[in-house]
This record gives sequence, C-alpha cells and structure tokens, in this order.
Amino acid sequence: MYYSDLNNEACAAVKDRREVYGEVVTTWTREVSSCNCLKVEAGTNGAKGGDWGHGSRVYLRLEDLAGTGWLVKVDGKEIRGLDGDGMEIELVLGGDSELDTIKDALRWMISVLEAQSE
Repeated sequence: MYYSDLNNEACAAVKDRREVYGEVVTTWTREVSSCNCLKVEAGTNGAKGGDWGHGSRVYLRLEDLAGTGWLVKVDGKEIRGLDGDGMEIELVLGGDSELDTIKDALRWMISVLEAQSE
C-alpha cells in the first residue's frame, strides 16, 4: 500500500497481521517524520455483523521514534511523553458501529486540522 504525503510523494507502508483481543487484524505501518518522527499503524478486520463479541476490531497505534512532544489523558489522568522516550499509544475499538464512527470521527478531525493550518 502506498500513501501520498504532504509533499505528494509516495510512501510505502508495510503490511502485517496481528492478534487484537482474540481476532486477527491486517495492519499497515509506516514512519511519518518532520522535526519529530512517529511510527503509525492502523488496521481492521472489517465489519463482522455486530458488536465487540462478533469480532470486528479496529487497531490504531502511534509510537514516538524521535522528538515527539505529547500529552495523553485517560480518564483525566495525564501520561506525559517526553521527547525521544519511545512512548507508544494504542487504541482498539470493537464492533461494526465503532468501525463506522471512528472512520467518520477521524475524517472530521483531519478536516478541522486542515482548515485550521492553512
């Protein structure tokens, strides 16, 4: 799989398979870099006809490879990532509805970031 970056250059992604809470998911991984560097991975095993128990999984992962300053909050508790500490964030959703809503949510988030960074 290839993706066009902000400079419209083709970037290759590496295909992998991983077990995500009892289900096999095909994922794609690549590095994204500027002054910092992230390894990003995303994948799903698609709609399976219901909720978590029916086996649909969405897997998203961000890993700091160099110089990423970030702050993550889970239930109000801060987890700080320091530049170059290799912090990794994983998000797993289960269910067909969750697959649809996370896709819609990520599209909306990108549209907001694009509009505000121009």
